[in-house]
Amino acid sequence: MAIPLVSLLTVPLALFGVICLVFSERIAESVWALADWSTTPVQWLLEIIPSSYGFLSLPVIMDWRVLLALFMACVALLLPIPKVYKLISMLPLSLALLAPNDEVNLQLTVLDVGQGLAAVIEFGDKTLIYDTGPWYSDSFDAGAGIVVPYLNSRARRSINKIIISHEDSDHSGGVLSLIGALRPDSMLVGPGFFDRLNNGTQEASNQKMKYAQCLAGQKWLWPSSQPQGDFNPIGSVQFEIVWPTSDGPEEGNNSSCVLQITWRDQVILLTGDIEASAERRIIKEGLMETKNVSLLVAPHHGSKTSSTEQFVRVFRPKHVIFSSGYRHHFGHPHPEVVRRYTALGTRVWKTAEKGAVTFRWDQSGKLDISSARDRVFPSCFTCTAWWR
Repeated sequence: MAIPLVSLLTVPLALFGVICLVFSERIAESVWALADWSTTPVQWLLEIIPSSYGFLSLPVIMDWRVLLALFMACVALLLPIPKVYKLISMLPLSLALLAPNDEVNLQLTVLDVGQGLAAVIEFGDKTLIYDTGPWYSDSFDAGAGIVVPYLNSRARRSINKIIISHEDSDHSGGVLSLIGALRPDSMLVGPGFFDRLNNGTQEASNQKMKYAQCLAGQKWLWPSSQPQGDFNPIGSVQFEIVWPTSDGPEEGNNSSCVLQITWRDQVILLTGDIEASAERRIIKEGLMETKNVSLLVAPHHGSKTSSTEQFVRVFRPKHVIFSSGYRHHFGHPHPEVVRRYTALGTRVWKTAEKGAVTFRWDQSGKLDISSARDRVFPSCFTCTAWWR
């Protein structure tokens, strides 16, 4: 719609206005006003399309195989070849769209949202979002601009649960956009953010949202199912809120929801922005049953007010990831904090250097780690947005 309209009407009018300027400025301005008016249909169309919609949306994970099948189908439709060959060329795409996704592997992706945090946990057909990244302006936030496009690329059309650790904008800024685009089944939020949702969620959705406040001891389970539909308790993923307690802080960094995820012998810990005092209480009161942490999303982006020596020594994570902005003025992660982890043999990951980082465990418990900036051909077909 835009290309013929702009090419045949807008551009000629703009150039004709330049010619008219030689004779009369008033006539030139009138012609340019017509050129501006000619773009009104395109502007109207863009305004009615939700900002979270992409140009390409398929109910499958967008990897290089699907893109190749899509390319074959498009070429076949354009080429002057017999219909039987066109149908044959459509088969790979048809199989990709019809084949069920029966993966039950656990995957956690910490997205690169700059100075902030947004993590996506996937297990089979279930999805959990922990924090939604920062709010930048009225026209852009990480929820609509980063989280939703990532979910679309993963063929995720719904969200089972959103957890907002606390009220800071770099953690909660994208939540309303995310609710508006993909309505979640339920939400858990930090105590400092709880009261803010009454009006906000009603503006983002026509229906009232089901949400509750995070509280230590809350638990739920994502069961693993065999292809026949049989329940498999051994492979289920367990979720538990370990902080804040009922007598914990009611707002601020130390009120952050701390989430423990357990699958088989793997333990993942997401800590929001908790600092030294909350870390000490979690350890002292024994709020975590296990101390063998496979992956830790570092507290408070690696600030020097968090990741105390006791906390790092007790949980001894195999991997730690810092979600922070590149060369941000806060200076996260602090070099001293990084040294505390590396001294114990913990492998360090930074979104500021690697982009989005994905941790994926297969059925045997083997961990595969990939980052957006380390991908190579052919997986690099999906590592940037050029093809969209």
